[in-house]
Amino acid sequence: GYVLCSIILGKPDDVEKAGRGGKLIQPIEKKYQLRFHLYMAKFLPAKDENGLSDPYVLVKYYGKTLKSSVKAETCNPCWYETVTDTVAVPEPLDLAPPVTGLVYDEDTFSKDDLIGRFSMPLTDAMLKTTAVAEPKWYDLTFEKPGDCSGKVLCSVSLVPEDKVDKVPLPDLRPETVNATVEITAVGLRDMKPVPMLGVLGDKLGLDIGLPLMSPFVEFDMGDADTRSVTKESSIPSSTNPNFLERYEVKMKLPKNPLFCPTMTLRVRDTKSVGGFVIGQPLVATGTVAIDQLCPWVKGFKEPKSPLIDLAKKYMAEGESIDAAYHKGSKGFFTASLTAMKKMGDRIADFMDDGELDTPKFMLGRKIVDDELEQKYAYPSPISEYALFRGCDGFLSAETMCGKFKGYVRVLQDGIVGANMLPMDLKEVFMEKKLMVRLYLLKAYNLPPMDLNGSCDSYPVVSMGSDTFEDKDAMVEQHLNPNYWSSYEFQATLPGNGECKIQIWDHDKLGMDDLVGETFIDIENRWFNQEWRAHDLKPAERRTLKLPGSSMSQGKIQLWVDILTPQEAKQVETRFATATAATAINTAPATAPTTTTATSTAH
Repeated sequence: GYVLCSIILGKPDDVEKAGRGGKLIQPIEKKYQLRFHLYMAKFLPAKDENGLSDPYVLVKYYGKTLKSSVKAETCNPCWYETVTDTVAVPEPLDLAPPVTGLVYDEDTFSKDDLIGRFSMPLTDAMLKTTAVAEPKWYDLTFEKPGDCSGKVLCSVSLVPEDKVDKVPLPDLRPETVNATVEITAVGLRDMKPVPMLGVLGDKLGLDIGLPLMSPFVEFDMGDADTRSVTKESSIPSSTNPNFLERYEVKMKLPKNPLFCPTMTLRVRDTKSVGGFVIGQPLVATGTVAIDQLCPWVKGFKEPKSPLIDLAKKYMAEGESIDAAYHKGSKGFFTASLTAMKKMGDRIADFMDDGELDTPKFMLGRKIVDDELEQKYAYPSPISEYALFRGCDGFLSAETMCGKFKGYVRVLQDGIVGANMLPMDLKEVFMEKKLMVRLYLLKAYNLPPMDLNGSCDSYPVVSMGSDTFEDKDAMVEQHLNPNYWSSYEFQATLPGNGECKIQIWDHDKLGMDDLVGETFIDIENRWFNQEWRAHDLKPAERRTLKLPGSSMSQGKIQLWVDILTPQEAKQVETRFATATAATAINTAPATAPTTTTATSTAH
């Protein structure tokens, strides 16, 4: 609530002369119809265990309360409605309290939950009866600014009581454009089991969860008319299912990006017993902001990628769009394979010519002193959208539980050739078996892990179900070790392609300690034409970190090659381990260290 008062500050004698409390000002009240124009809200925090809310808005002013309709199961509701009531407004407006909005989550069997609140001071612009006041986004707060997510788009108009009949209620829906929202659904990645005990289980150390069986995704823009549903999938696994389909939603989108809705992702899981479906519970939710994806919006940026540049070139030469994409994509592989063959020829005689200053496998290879994905000039052609489950509460919390991979674009009807895709969909939708080779060169500035101020480090590399615990590459008592090891994995892409590289410290007494780790998304690399454009893949220096920490634990230098099985036969896995003779720690001057696929538990 609010208190209207005045405060006099001065010496005791001056206050006495002014009179106790000073002169009271009696405000003049005038009757108005308060019209609360509610457009939409977005990014509301979840208040239900399914990761969603059932929001509505209460508006309070000068003893009156107005209520909007309830929008079920959404954190990005659209209302486009006006609620009204007659109120007394003090004049001048400086004496009037602000309009207070409270966003609630409706619950059937318990008290409704307060999501957040906002306030709107009354202004002279609200008294204009010729037009609706320009809406604004108001950030929600719970007790203090910044302690709550979410925002509400709304405005207030005040119509004198004697003019209400002459000023009809406005239509809030904005001017629109006929458009198509296109969703390229690649799949879900790293989906966590649904916890049976939630945060309580975490606090008790009981990590009990139900794995997904056959998940699918619903997309909508705030109503059922714009909803699309993917197929159910558990291939290659229920935690990393592929959809590999494209969906289109024909709809009208606002010309003004201020009113652009937010896409909601809902992941449901089909539970079945003996072939009979027993339920499709909601297991995760996410959002996609599309206001900057609309090509008619000021500041819209056309998608860019090396493949788009090549495709445009071939299209200008008369190729069809499909042929241009295929021709451009194929060209990247030809140059890369040729370069790798030449590299193999260059390092074959390394042991004989005595050139130890620069390893021949590094000749012509770029060195990047960071994660390679941080240095791309173009965005990744496959986007990632975080998925969450749970809600804010005493025994619950909203937590990330996986991610949706795909690409969303908006096409304006009647305009051809704009907003091109940054990838070849024929290639994305075709699963392919590949060989992934990771070349681990060395580490820098590892932290001391032992009492002697040193570290006995060795790498552990894993991808999918394969784990290489490479103690043969262990380097004792060194903070800048050279490993000169290579690892080969079989992978099927699209699919879960997360490669985890860990460095461990070996202890003769007790358990080994994790020094740090880093992750490479092989799937994103494979479909990134900017990565493919490197004839020789760059040697990158990736930062090691401990889980839950942003502090550096040193760096490792490596590069990654991805080959088809036929290409892998043409390019041997060779490594010039003889270069370790020039290193501070000495590696055996024999055959290259190549680890073959075995699965071990660490």
